[in-house]
Amino acid sequence: MGAGRFLTEFFSLILTAGAALLLFFMILGGSRDSFPLNTFYFLEADTSLISGAPAMARWTFWGICSVSASAKNFACTSNKAAFPFDPVSNFGTIMNIPPSFIDNSSTHFYLTRFAFCFSLISLFFTVCTLFVGFLSLFSRLAAGISSFTNGLALLFSAAMASLLTANYVMAVNGFHDVDLEAKLGVKMMGFMWAIVAIHLISEFGYGLGCCLNKGRGNKSSDNSNDDQDVRILRTDNANLSGTGRDDSSFTRTTSIRTPGPNGQGFFKSVRNERKTQEDEAYTEY
Repeated sequence: MGAGRFLTEFFSLILTAGAALLLFFMILGGSRDSFPLNTFYFLEADTSLISGAPAMARWTFWGICSVSASAKNFACTSNKAAFPFDPVSNFGTIMNIPPSFIDNSSTHFYLTRFAFCFSLISLFFTVCTLFVGFLSLFSRLAAGISSFTNGLALLFSAAMASLLTANYVMAVNGFHDVDLEAKLGVKMMGFMWAIVAIHLISEFGYGLGCCLNKGRGNKSSDNSNDDQDVRILRTDNANLSGTGRDDSSFTRTTSIRTPGPNGQGFFKSVRNERKTQEDEAYTEY
């Protein structure tokens, strides 16, 4: 196994492990009030005018949290997987809810729900790639399987990042339209697109692992066949020289051409020389 292929696969494996770690942080962010999960959120907005809402609210995959004096999540709602961003249903009222959230309630609901599903699927294929990627250090077949599973992880992580970005950019604009403060969670947004970039780079790495040094085995086989034909040719020449024909003719007809790229032209030259030797032998008799 070439050192170049090993290093390429090892680098891709490290990147995949990083993507898996970021996915875990992103999915679990906001599920607990302890560090570091209490620092992750998708959106922070001023909800002080909404009845039953905290003064500043943060949305995560698991619910809504208040913001502490140290800018951490606290007093979060009970955990609910795939918690949708939909202020109307989240707070159970339409009073003082920005109009865009009322008009696009179902859009926000489904964007965040599907994004959560895609994040789990991406995590599944990322973990599969991580395990198969270890075997890719020693097997070209495993590298091909890793490239396939990593490609699926890339597809679903890109879909997840696109849906979440679209949803929360719309949300920020919705709050700003009514002069309410709102901002995106920088860490979550960074995690999402870093995961996509990591999978993209890893895809090139696993793909190269399938191709590097691929022709080495075939080349050795071709060289072995060439050597065998040279030995056969020399044996035939030795037999023909025993018939008493001119050695100068033997010397003239046993020149062996240097094979071209991939052995092209070599075997044709060998056949032509054998035919010439046989014709000369018949002529002498």
